[in-house]
Amino acid sequence: MSDTKREMDELRQRRGELDREILNLLLKRARLSREVGARHSGPAKLPSSERDTLEALVTAAGDELPPEAVRSIFREIHTTCRSLEAPVRVVFAGGEASQAAARRQFGPLAQLDPVGGAAQAIALVADRSASFAVLPYESYSEGAMPSTLQALRFSDAHIVALIDEEAPAQGEGQVRYCVAALRPASRTGHDITALLFTTNDRPGALFDSLKHFAERGVNLRKIQSRPSSGEGYVFFVEVSGHSTDRSVVAAIEGIKGQTRTLKILGSFPA
Repeated sequence: MSDTKREMDELRQRRGELDREILNLLLKRARLSREVGARHSGPAKLPSSERDTLEALVTAAGDELPPEAVRSIFREIHTTCRSLEAPVRVVFAGGEASQAAARRQFGPLAQLDPVGGAAQAIALVADRSASFAVLPYESYSEGAMPSTLQALRFSDAHIVALIDEEAPAQGEGQVRYCVAALRPASRTGHDITALLFTTNDRPGALFDSLKHFAERGVNLRKIQSRPSSGEGYVFFVEVSGHSTDRSVVAAIEGIKGQTRTLKILGSFPA
């Protein structure tokens, strides 16, 4: 046997041994997750809440592995182990693309159930029949999805995260998905807050509402309007910051005096 062949065989053997070490570590991680689940009976936690942990691992990896590879590997570990801690039922509306987005977010062990539309999905979350709902949130060609916004507007559920769908086939509309839950998302320091409101029917009403964001240094990221029967226009707005940030709270309090209806749809990581 040549020296090169012997060296390659040794390298392959060491690689196999490392794979078994990795597997043993994963089994230990899984057992720890089951132990956490046995001792904790609180509400299901969104996997993306471990974002800071992922970024710390990316930093620790340095230049040895591409950042997205590190995120992908550990995101899969986190979502799988999170499912071991507590069974999670996730309902989704929007077909196979929505199902794929839910699977990426919640891992292979989550129970994923299709429903007829956003309103039904939100209703199941509201009555605690499901922990989360994954819904079409925004089309890059048409903007925010009215059915999802309408369902959220009249419920106690909140948007707690966005999931970006992988690039679809050419000719199809690219869609972003949101995750809705009863428990609001915690502040991360790099958040977005989404709101819906209607204004009084008078000149300058929209300006008088939006100026509260500018006066408090809150960045207006997006605004979209849609006609609504009997209400004139419903305005959909995204601003930088969490709904518990002092500046956002002050702006929303100011807006309340200028609007007929106001709904905070949720805050979520940017």
